[in-house]
Amino acid sequence: MPLGELIPWLKEDENRTRGEMVLLVHGYREQSSDELPEEVKRTLGILIKELPLKKAAAMTAEIYNLKKNAYISGV
Repeated sequence: MPLGELIPWLKEDENRTRGEMVLLVHGYREQSSDELPEEVKRTLGILIKELPLKKAAAMTAEIYNLKKNAYISGV
């Protein structure tokens, strides 16, 4: 159940407020380096048409102030 539904659910039945309750929370999921923003993919795609992959990735990384290796693996 989403957390926002918890309070109304508890208020529906007085017995639900007795005793203990277990609350499970998902941890933070960092965005995968494989997921390139569309703008970066577009820039890299344009540069690859004219330049070798290594140079295109280096230039894309410089334009967006990012690590070159992450964008080579995203191709």
